[in-house]
Amino acid sequence: DGGLELLETIQRVHPTLPVIIVTAFGDWHSYRRALELGAAAFISKPLRMSELIAAVHNALAGRGATASS
Repeated sequence: DGGLELLETIQRVHPTLPVIIVTAFGDWHSYRRALELGAAAFISKPLRMSELIAAVHNALAGRGATASS
């Protein structure tokens, strides 16, 4: 899957960058794999803005916690 390949590349090049996957074709396997690869969140469309905002907030909060460790 192109999105998961991109996630792998991003994690390899910049492992501290939080990545949120947004997809129209979310399935359990892709969800699990994305989280295993380090995705901060996996959101299926149709996208709810409140869900995206919460995912961004959590990803940035997690990044800050990781950076200070």
